[in-house]
Amino acid sequence: MIFDGDLRVVAEAARRWRAREAQRMGREGKSVADVETPQRIEARLKRLTAAATAPSRVLKAGPPLPEAQVLRAIGLERTIGRSDFQGIAFLELALAVSRFVGRVSIRSAPSRGVGFGTGFMVSPRLLLTNNHVLPTPGSAQFSEVEFDYQNDRAGRPLPLVPFALEPQIFFMTDVELDFSLVAVAEGSRQDTPAPLAQYGWSRLIAEEGKILIGEHVNIIQHPKGQYKQFVSRANELVDILESHLHYITDTEQGSSGSPVYNDQWEVVALHHSGVPRMENGQYMAKDGRPWDGRDSDEIDWIANEGVRASRIVRHIEARSLDRDAARLRDDLLNREPPSPLEAAQMAAHAADQPNGRSKLVSIAAPAQAEAAARLGGTSFTIPLHITVELGAPESPPAAIAGPEEPATDRARAPAEAPRATGTGSPELVRALAELEDAQKRPYYDAQADDRARNLYYRDLDGNAEPAVLFKALHALLRRTHKTELRYKPALQVYPWVDLRPGSPPSIRSIYSNKGFEPRELIEADFRLDTERERLRETLKREGATALESALDLLEASLPYNCEHVVPQSWFAKREPMRGDLHHLFACESRCNSFRSNTPYFDFPEFQEAIRSECGKSEAQGFEPFAGKGAVARATLYFLLRYPGEIDDSAKEYSKSDLATLLDWHRRHPVDEYERHRNAAIFEKQGNRNPLIDHPGWAERIDFAAGLGRRGQEVAGARPSGGEPEGLDQAVRAIAALDARTPSAAALTEAAADFGAYEGLPPEVALLDEGRTVKLLKPLTYVSEIGERWPVEAGVVVDGASIPRAFWSLIGGPFEGRYRNASIIHDRFCDLRSRSWEVTHRMFHDAMRCSGVPLLKAKVMFYAVYRFGPRWTVGQEATGSVLTFERRAPTDADALSLLEDARTIYAENPSLQEIEAMAVARG
Repeated sequence: MIFDGDLRVVAEAARRWRAREAQRMGREGKSVADVETPQRIEARLKRLTAAATAPSRVLKAGPPLPEAQVLRAIGLERTIGRSDFQGIAFLELALAVSRFVGRVSIRSAPSRGVGFGTGFMVSPRLLLTNNHVLPTPGSAQFSEVEFDYQNDRAGRPLPLVPFALEPQIFFMTDVELDFSLVAVAEGSRQDTPAPLAQYGWSRLIAEEGKILIGEHVNIIQHPKGQYKQFVSRANELVDILESHLHYITDTEQGSSGSPVYNDQWEVVALHHSGVPRMENGQYMAKDGRPWDGRDSDEIDWIANEGVRASRIVRHIEARSLDRDAARLRDDLLNREPPSPLEAAQMAAHAADQPNGRSKLVSIAAPAQAEAAARLGGTSFTIPLHITVELGAPESPPAAIAGPEEPATDRARAPAEAPRATGTGSPELVRALAELEDAQKRPYYDAQADDRARNLYYRDLDGNAEPAVLFKALHALLRRTHKTELRYKPALQVYPWVDLRPGSPPSIRSIYSNKGFEPRELIEADFRLDTERERLRETLKREGATALESALDLLEASLPYNCEHVVPQSWFAKREPMRGDLHHLFACESRCNSFRSNTPYFDFPEFQEAIRSECGKSEAQGFEPFAGKGAVARATLYFLLRYPGEIDDSAKEYSKSDLATLLDWHRRHPVDEYERHRNAAIFEKQGNRNPLIDHPGWAERIDFAAGLGRRGQEVAGARPSGGEPEGLDQAVRAIAALDARTPSAAALTEAAADFGAYEGLPPEVALLDEGRTVKLLKPLTYVSEIGERWPVEAGVVVDGASIPRAFWSLIGGPFEGRYRNASIIHDRFCDLRSRSWEVTHRMFHDAMRCSGVPLLKAKVMFYAVYRFGPRWTVGQEATGSVLTFERRAPTDADALSLLEDARTIYAENPSLQEIEAMAVARG
């Protein structure tokens, strides 16, 4: 905000800057691989490669993504922080994203201005700014946010569009993280109100990996309360702290509350302060003398500081809210915004009304602008990125058919388009051979399938009580799921399973019913696999071995991809759920993204509010344009096969939501396509979908038994051959799994990559026959970014932060390589001075620093993240603990525990994925 004489915020920023001087100096002249941890580089690589291969909303012909383009996009050390080249689309996105940013006019009364700050929309209703801009609900009561306070391309001011703030509806703030989150009125303060919805928002992303040291940051701001301005490229991220980022760029007072973006226009931080030069406790002026305390412009500002977006999200997630406020928070955390370009285009359509709203400046081509002028409107045209091709450029879209009507816009490749031969890829040869065979074999053999169906259910009583029938079907589906296929849609789904009837058979998007050529989809999918392998080899030649595990986690992103009707985030992308063919369907990626990870929902006004060809999506759920019967039956199958994997909650499905699925099942009967799918999947993985075989059973099955805790109890009630019946058996099985796992050099990072200890070797006294430990001299763990975790002499710890059930796996928390990490972790779980998530992450890194093998450390990290202590801390300076909980594992957790441990040893997931696995288990 414009300077108000309170230097508390900048003083704290200066203190943090000085404390990190040694770390910054030590990084000078080094490459990104030398200054960043493998985990952070892995996370960044995943996000950037996903962005580089992200599908466009309009398909155009173009070459497959070349290796060189991926290398440029992921930003290795030869370009990070050193190259200023950007595509023109970067500027288009900057303009689009700038619409989310407004000037905060701070007022103590309706007509009494106090100052200005900057804020930006982070959900359809919530604005984010600094605590020192809006510290209390009272400070927001008369304040407002003003959009379009900027000049157009001719230098003329756009009409200002003010919106009232509504702290009575939602207000959240935190002094330490210096943020305030406040609701904004849905209509502007004008005679004819403009809708807030026309401005869009930037989603706050909790995951890390959005930026690395040396990369550029971009800030959109209202410096000194003036017109909106943009600082880009001539800046650099120079340090990453636990809760803050330090960067060199240009800001002014009034820039407080500005969004700090990376080059993909993801929010990485909330700007909150400049960093002043200080000497001997005094602020220094630009002329080298101590500052006289009058004009803050005379302070020698040497850097800037922002609060990390991921830390703000964690804090927002942990707060207890009433029902209405929680709904607004849920929009912030889970609702997918339209793309910035799409938001700008939607706003352009709303801007042609003569009602006092702000007018958008046209940046269309001259002919388009002229046409818009003739119609009395304002156009906003932004070119879209070109991604992986699938056939020829699309012809103009056909009229939207009814939800159950066949579409006729099947895309075909031009005759001169080269065909992939499959050379060098046995799996591609297999997939294309199966597709070719599909042209000759019967699409669906009803008589053979009748015999298979009758044999499959011969020992099952379809008239049993609902709960009994649920358990019997679960046992049957699990027992007969003989082949647990890995997720490989180009090999397992597209060549035969998901084909639609016709001559030749085609594939249709499950939500839009749009048709396309299966061969093109298969070849494009494998072509990206080839590029990925080539990239992996390039990285090996360059010596970037720390990124090897990250490359194994990358997935292809195509204009058409595979939809999981039960979102992967609900089960943390684990197998066999991820590869289970019964809930995998071909889908346009735009529809896949549009649905996001929301449950299915039935909107009363659906027919009047269809969005594009995908359906309708709001915070509470998604209603598809087509495929309702098929996706309902697939979801109900998932409840039967994997009880407990879907939460009994508003974010996933509650008992009342099941009525929607059952209604769709009744109103959209099974057709030949689904019967073909069911028979084809039966051939491949051995089990069937009972809702397709016996639709009438749906009314007699207690599907609610598969939700949440009830489902977990069902899943653990009947362990099949070789599965653990109790927790002790599960832990012994994990120990045996660990013993069989070879030590792979490719999966092992040096202990030095995870920081260092001070005070080694530790001096301890074992008390109570070794159950507790007293530290006789100080021991400190220093993380790879310099964060200190000190434990003073005389502290007594008992290992309680590690679930006791796992002591047999690690040999006791105070034995061997675990001892140092256990002492540090136990102490900070007692202190609770930092968040439980950060504390458990530290435990993993401290284990690795002590030499604990990579996969074993990840299993232990999973254990403490799922079962270890959790707490929330108050906002006051005292850091008082508001809540504390700990859940001991029980026998009911045995099966899921072993399944997740197997996934960790088989796939080496990232820490973020392990956290998601633990959260998904509840």
